[in-house]
Amino acid sequence: MPVGKHHPVTFSIDGKGYAVTGTNSFNMPTDDVFQYDPVANQWSELNSFPGADRSFAIGQAYNGKGYLGFGLSTNSFLNDIWEYDPTTDAWNILTTCECASRRHPAFIIRDDKIYVGLGNDAGGDLDDWHIYDMISDSWTQVNDIPGNGRHHPFMFAAGDHVYAGMGHSGQLVYDDWYKFNTSTATWETMTDFPGESRVAGTQFGHQGKGYVLSGDGSNHDFMQTGEFWEYEPEMDSWSELDPH
Repeated sequence: MPVGKHHPVTFSIDGKGYAVTGTNSFNMPTDDVFQYDPVANQWSELNSFPGADRSFAIGQAYNGKGYLGFGLSTNSFLNDIWEYDPTTDAWNILTTCECASRRHPAFIIRDDKIYVGLGNDAGGDLDDWHIYDMISDSWTQVNDIPGNGRHHPFMFAAGDHVYAGMGHSGQLVYDDWYKFNTSTATWETMTDFPGESRVAGTQFGHQGKGYVLSGDGSNHDFMQTGEFWEYEPEMDSWSELDPH
């Protein structure tokens, strides 16, 4: 990549990595798209993202395509959502969420549905929750998360359901954890995360379990090690793994 940036959207498809949008060294949102080939250890710049320049957006890969949405442009919060096809290097805009525009939301894909909520806008932190159906290209709003509004949460799909929690609001950094039952569209409060409360790390689901990596701790500053935790959904339990 020729320029440094923070808060890009990242995902991987067919063994290659993608970094899209984000804030550059001049503190401006961008629309550029880069692809990383780990075999050649080389970056390539692709066609620019056709939506508004943005940072603090979020996205994920699913079934061979990339999905990106929300974030903050130069002077406005966003609520659009896009699909990327790597075979054609083309983006297609999907139906916009009829919800508050926001940055730093939760964004989880499972079984042809995208679960979006939380984040913050000009009015503060949000606690709502919405489901995008890829088949019908439509949105449905469901019950709010039981906890407080927040942004920069952790989230993943694990087992049969999706999970979200932690994150922060103002000076408060949370350790609470919630399950959204994808069958009944209802929330359940789970056991609090047993480590230090945290925000702004990374996460992923893999083989039915969830994983949380790094982030800032309870004072919203970096932790001394790159903590790595595994979540077992059937037991509602966390295990700490070796840090990176």
